[in-house]
Amino acid sequence: MKLNGVSSSSSSFPFARRSWTLSPSSSFKFRPLPPCATENAIPDSVPAENTLFKTLELGALFSLWYLFHINFNIYNKQVLKAYHFPVTVTLAQFAVGTVIVSLMWGLNLYKRPKVSGAMLGAILPVDVVHTLGNLFTNMSLGKVAVSFTHTIKAMEPFFSVVLSAMFLGEVRYSNDVLSFCSARVACYD
Repeated sequence: MKLNGVSSSSSSFPFARRSWTLSPSSSFKFRPLPPCATENAIPDSVPAENTLFKTLELGALFSLWYLFHINFNIYNKQVLKAYHFPVTVTLAQFAVGTVIVSLMWGLNLYKRPKVSGAMLGAILPVDVVHTLGNLFTNMSLGKVAVSFTHTIKAMEPFFSVVLSAMFLGEVRYSNDVLSFCSARVACYD
């Protein structure tokens, strides 16, 4: 089987390797993956059972993500109660993540992306902000209750809209802003 220009044998390895398609040009933009014919391609007329299965699979994956996220935060709280160094805990978490990703690339479970200087320049600010968000979450979990940290984190979309309007000049539609307001009311009920 050939997927995204990468051949993999479905009999020797049950999962197809995945790859990122990034433009190597200086103006960094994501492009959608080109359509490719594979053994697992979904035909135009999808049976109802297949659609139902995909919907249930997606729901199960969201549920698992939510469950793992809850356990991760509770475990972080327990670790930070015993070990009061959130920067060290964050560095250890990123080190473990780096080892896991390196193994996945080294074992060809995922194709290693080719990153140019322009791509790195576009990715780096987002990466720094994400790392700081993780660090501040760990600092918060070390100081206050998990539920309070989650309430503050629930405000992230609201502040993203406000800061995007202030610094980037991006204005959201009123429906988006109203949905944030309703979510805030739900958090405080």
